[in-house]
Amino acid sequence: MAETRRAQAVTAARMYYGAGQSTQEIADYLRVSRSTVSRLLAYAREAGVVEVRVHETADASTGLTADLVTRFPYVRFQVIGVQPGASSGRINTAVARYAAHAVAAMVEPGMTIGIAWGNTVSSLIDYLNPKPVSDLAVVQLNGAGNSANFGLAYAADIVVRFAENFAGSPHLFPVPAFFDHAETKEALWKERSIRQILALQESADLLVFSTGALVGDPASHIYTAGFLSERDVRDLRGAGVVGDIGTVFYDEKGSGDLPINRRSSGPPLSLYARSRRSVCVAAGAGKVPGLVAALTAGYISDLILDSRTAADLVRRGRGSRSVPAPANRRTRG
Repeated sequence: MAETRRAQAVTAARMYYGAGQSTQEIADYLRVSRSTVSRLLAYAREAGVVEVRVHETADASTGLTADLVTRFPYVRFQVIGVQPGASSGRINTAVARYAAHAVAAMVEPGMTIGIAWGNTVSSLIDYLNPKPVSDLAVVQLNGAGNSANFGLAYAADIVVRFAENFAGSPHLFPVPAFFDHAETKEALWKERSIRQILALQESADLLVFSTGALVGDPASHIYTAGFLSERDVRDLRGAGVVGDIGTVFYDEKGSGDLPINRRSSGPPLSLYARSRRSVCVAAGAGKVPGLVAALTAGYISDLILDSRTAADLVRRGRGSRSVPAPANRRTRG
């Protein structure tokens, strides 16, 4: 039995670390559950089958990081070097894989972690290494239902997979992404069950998210899955919206004072500025305007991105003043 388990662990490790395949792909190959794959990978590390090392060297991404810190001195940047000719798909995969390791290193016992669903966060979870953590709560930050497809399963899968990876408890938020009427949201927010979720969001030690964009490759899920009407998109463009975090939109100044946000189930943008650690994972030129606004407004404490997107950020921020630290960001302890 022990030999069979070790053989399976070796196979899983080769597929995961060597070939970059997801836990679902490995589960299909071995004909086991995804949670079994997680345990096999954990066993592989514990038994010495796998040893992970990162050798830091000075490269172009180091200079980009220094340039970004000059502009945004209170943000922690992690820049992943990518080849100039790399496709957007390869870049997105590289960022997701790196971010999975980086985010896992931030997870500690006793934490409450808020997750905003989306393409980038979903990809990140595919590359997480199992890491059981005691007394961990994982809370969904924004609803996912819409008129075309009440897509709660999509968001629930993201939150549950993240929680399972760390042996934590998932707390789902089964509400629409956007309400038809702001008054409906206001009434529902008074319910005790909803207030419990909102309290978990407010107390989160770590928030994990990406910024959405009207354009991108791939386009943000919120713009492609029936959450917004054509009129909504026209109104967003007319209002000068450059991005969203957790289905809450903001303009180039980082202001979320927009009518549609009164109907959004996402937490106020101020939550990201107050959070002890708000980690954004992003790639793609389409996200640069939204990233600049979010960084300037103090919604991001940590930004994980590729060198191509970092270079775009540097170019866009060249000649502008550095941004002060958020005055109200909490510290853990």
